Amino acid sequence: LIVPTSILDDSEFRFPQVRLQEPIKIGTVVGFPLGNNSVDEKIATMKRYGQQVDEFDVVLNIGFLTSNFFDYTKKEIECIIQTREEHQGHYNVKFIIECPLLDNDQIFQISNLIAFYHKEHPWITHIKTATGFNGKTEPWHVKSIRNALTDEFQDLHIKVSGGIRTLTDIESFDIFNVGVYGVSYPSFVELIQEEQKKLLHV
Repeated sequence: LIVPTSILDDSEFRFPQVRLQEPIKIGTVVGFPLGNNSVDEKIATMKRYGQQVDEFDVVLNIGFLTSNFFDYTKKEIECIIQTREEHQGHYNVKFIIECPLLDNDQIFQISNLIAFYHKEHPWITHIKTATGFNGKTEPWHVKSIRNALTDEFQDLHIKVSGGIRTLTDIESFDIFNVGVYGVSYPSFVELIQEEQKKLLHV
């Protein structure tokens, strides 16, 4: 469950207690929506909320990615790794690369770079396709990520987000072995209703 930092700042807010087979994991986004916050700002957010969340969705600087400044992206990732390890964080990290703004080669290169760091830091658990702020994730975006992840990176998962509203949307990505889908609450309700109608043959 991804929540804004304003919720985490609300001392009176309590997450509802529900009976589930597994506890709900709480996360928040860093650098929404374009990742163009300074690295220092991102690190400050992670330090502030690192004891309250199970995971961070970190938007990498989209300007760097679209300009092919991958050396800057590398430094950004390394600073986040250093922060997590110096403060003995227990949270996981998903890196958001905003696929709708990138071409095939850019998606492949950044996915390959994240995979390189995942190998030594398995708490980097997912490549997330988009925030949903800049357009819809398309199947070819996910194919580009999957092509970058060789068999040795089976534990680095793909989270598809941005424009996922129907079962047809989800089915179009299933061939790429997607691990997680990011769905807004209104779309989630519609998906449940759509699946119920399908099961009941309505």
